[in-house]
Amino acid sequence: MKLPYIIAEIGLNHGGSHTLANDMIHAAAAAGADACKFQYVKADRLVSRHAPTYFQQAGAVAHTQHEFFARSDAIDRHGYEYLARCCADYGVDFLCTVFDVESVHWIAPLVPAFKVASADITNVPLLDAIAGYGKPVYLSTGAATDDEIDTALHVLPTPTTLLHCVLSYPTPPNQAQLGIIRDYLPAGYSDHTLFNLDVLTTAWLLGATVIEKHFTLDKTLPGNDHYHSMDPTDLRALVAKLKELQAMIGDGEKRVLPIEEAARLNARQSWHAARYLAPGILTAADVVLKRPGTGLPPNFPIVGQYLNRAVAADSPIYAMSLTGGLAEAEKSPIL
Repeated sequence: MKLPYIIAEIGLNHGGSHTLANDMIHAAAAAGADACKFQYVKADRLVSRHAPTYFQQAGAVAHTQHEFFARSDAIDRHGYEYLARCCADYGVDFLCTVFDVESVHWIAPLVPAFKVASADITNVPLLDAIAGYGKPVYLSTGAATDDEIDTALHVLPTPTTLLHCVLSYPTPPNQAQLGIIRDYLPAGYSDHTLFNLDVLTTAWLLGATVIEKHFTLDKTLPGNDHYHSMDPTDLRALVAKLKELQAMIGDGEKRVLPIEEAARLNARQSWHAARYLAPGILTAADVVLKRPGTGLPPNFPIVGQYLNRAVAADSPIYAMSLTGGLAEAEKSPIL
């Protein structure tokens, strides 16, 4: 079972600092992320001055979305070009959610795939612009209906990976609705619960090939994402747990494993002498099935065979001890 593609969602957790953003990329890469994702936000372009917030906040509360996003929108497009180079230097993919058509065009050369936020699943002009590039898309489905998802999929190119998501910050684990993942193909999961290994690993076991989780260096920082993010320690734990589960699951191919060979030989039964046997025709009373399975197997037709040598009581009976038995044994392999 292939490990999931892990996206460390830095988002706006850099607070507008190029240095912090670079440090976060470095830490995420070192901890095992496959990609680092950002959000290109300019408050004046994204929200009206009075749009209410819909998320829990830590620290100084912003009373409107505009006020909130304005605190972290200092990095411009050239800054994100720099962060794309940082990702390349650290060996992870650079991803960046954009929220308007103009931004789609300048971000396209920088990203291997587009990420569409749940809030934009009905933003057809944005989806149309993204579809024009023919790149893979990760589409979050938080707070969306089946009809809205289907409409978006008709616009977007194939492949589009649906990321199951609950658009609530934070999401209680008992509201995660992970079973929905089984309905998506290809499927992923964008998580908003407080960091929980069981939630993330269960999402993978249910079929999520992509796991996106907010990422921070310090969960106590103010904002709306730090407190429910994973930090480098969490990310390392997630990667280690996924690899542990992967080893448990194995490759799905049924075969005799090297660690089973001793049991295969010694836990199975084979024909043994029920008592001391002199040469002669074997009867049902002469033989008994016992462990180990080193003698002739149970499916071998031993009664009526001619024993060509003496066999001690409780000893296995081998093909070489029977006249004509070797040829018969070759027809009756151990099952």
